[in-house]
Amino acid sequence: MQTDEEVGKIAIVTPILISKCLELFMQHFVDKTVEITNAKHGKTMSVNHIRQCVQNEQLFDFLSDTVDTFVNALPPSKVDGDATPKRGRPRKERAEAREEERASRR
Repeated sequence: MQTDEEVGKIAIVTPILISKCLELFMQHFVDKTVEITNAKHGKTMSVNHIRQCVQNEQLFDFLSDTVDTFVNALPPSKVDGDATPKRGRPRKERAEAREEERASRR
């Protein structure tokens, strides 16, 4: 645990306390981002939701440079949360597929 000789000794409880603090911080961050995602009627949390959370919450202001750097490195389709369309024919509903199969047997 100790990598720097100038720091001195670290109490056993210190890593546990840091771990709990990180857990609480992340829970708060995720909760706020989920609120934004739900407010926009989203089913999947996207980079835009995280960016908006960082911009809206003063507590997360220190993350703005990191989020902007990450968002600018992504292709536009990933930032918007749009999935790239899959190749091939779109799937039909099961009931429609069964009806067509029955009709083709006749």
